[in-house]
Amino acid sequence: MGTAYKIHPGIGIARVGRSTKGYFLQGERAGAPPFEISPTGEEAPFTGYKDDTFLIRREAVRFRVYRYETDDTTGRMTLIGEVLPSDAKVIWRVTLANSKSAGPAMVTGDGPGGSRVIIPKWGELRNDLPSGVDRDTLVARTSYEVSGSKVTAPRKTGRIGLDEVFIGEARTDDAGRLIVLGGLGFAGTFDHVAHELPDFLNNPGWYDDVADGPVDADLLFPDGTRVSVQHGAWVVVAPPDFVPNTAPVLNLFDVLEDDFFRDGRINLPSTISYVDDIRPILQKMADLEDVNDMRVWGEAKSLLANESRLADPTPAGAAARQHAMIVMLKPERAGGLMDFRYTSYVKAKLERWRAGQFIPGRDASRPALTETEELDQASLRRAVGGGFFPGIEAGFMFTLPSLFSELGRFSRGPFQDHDGEMRALVPGSVTQRMAVPWQADFTECEGRWWPSQRPDLARFGPFGEPYPGTPAPGQSGYYWHRGVVVGSVGDQLGDPKQHLSHFNMVERFAQLGVLGATIVDGRRVIAELGRHPSLDATV
Repeated sequence: MGTAYKIHPGIGIARVGRSTKGYFLQGERAGAPPFEISPTGEEAPFTGYKDDTFLIRREAVRFRVYRYETDDTTGRMTLIGEVLPSDAKVIWRVTLANSKSAGPAMVTGDGPGGSRVIIPKWGELRNDLPSGVDRDTLVARTSYEVSGSKVTAPRKTGRIGLDEVFIGEARTDDAGRLIVLGGLGFAGTFDHVAHELPDFLNNPGWYDDVADGPVDADLLFPDGTRVSVQHGAWVVVAPPDFVPNTAPVLNLFDVLEDDFFRDGRINLPSTISYVDDIRPILQKMADLEDVNDMRVWGEAKSLLANESRLADPTPAGAAARQHAMIVMLKPERAGGLMDFRYTSYVKAKLERWRAGQFIPGRDASRPALTETEELDQASLRRAVGGGFFPGIEAGFMFTLPSLFSELGRFSRGPFQDHDGEMRALVPGSVTQRMAVPWQADFTECEGRWWPSQRPDLARFGPFGEPYPGTPAPGQSGYYWHRGVVVGSVGDQLGDPKQHLSHFNMVERFAQLGVLGATIVDGRRVIAELGRHPSLDATV
């Protein structure tokens, strides 16, 4: 037997925020609430997504090292437990990079099922540089090494063109675990020229401060032995999640499961369970009713209100299952979510359920998730896994099986890209393929894109009272983005209102409301919280 060490989560997602008054972490287990880290390094109660000036706070992510016992014959790893301060001192290393402005132009490509996706156009760049100017001047990089308990590494900045850019920081908690935070959500022009913002995707001259990169560590044991952790992690710094209590219909972990399913590394569960496999999809659909006006969300809620037939595998439940299947497939059909497709793995489970090949309750034969599996899945299950045009946290590259060594971990080696070429995963690779600045994409993606992160409607006020009426198309009404988007969202290049809306989102995104769950008269509603009052003066 041997010993191996891994960092978990394998892929952690942090989020930018404009507030400088503390930060929070999302729950590290399914259903766990958000929490904070106190100035003395201990876990502390969550105090809110917004600060007292109505600015959204940054979301951090925490990493830990775990020890595994390895079978020398099979290579199988058995989890032993977390490496604690009494076992060894962890010396953390994290590198963050933002290389959007130095990267290739991003263009429309073909995704699964006829969907559109955003892919790199190799050989064409987002920004042309004068002869003799190094493209590396458009890449912001920062590296941190931090160890010990309750340590904050001195802040560093990278450089993009003429600007010093802060893209993240590193610190430890009271147990020496690594905490990574991203930037403050700033965007600008790297040459200090007042460039327009005409596009949702490629805006020459612009940069933002999202980033990504590797997380590695060494272990220093009491006897002086130093061992490198063999299985490192990756951190992705993404835009904020403005609907943190609501999950996407399809998440990034679903996409990874499909990668491994298509690659033959996992199979369907031997038993399909209505409770484990089907009901969660319906529930996620129903939860979107308060933040988006597609009728299908209400239809899903109605199905859940009368679900006994859906959980009936006998012929008596066949008609109900067929009707529910039609409803569940609506998000990927005409008039549904834009460029959304269920994965083949999810669809295979749905088809077995429709055919009556399932059990009504939980599948007791499935092993419970280990502590490390829960950590690996927590961030990814909150991240959007559909509509990679280009996406929010990550894009179409997450559909490339060779990018991953295991569920929830990048391989670090060369991966086969969408065009068949082998490429290296380097700091900044994930965020490079996203929109620049991301705020322009956030503006444009109103309507039928990612309402679990970028909401469309705010139906309920901060105390759960319903706002009066629902806006008609083209009216500001109670659209979530009111006060920032000017008129209706459109994608006609050269529209002055569109340009102004993009600029407004760059400057004021952090003042928009967070839509959080609250209970009103015994029912769960999604209420608008922390909206800056000044935004309403511009409606």
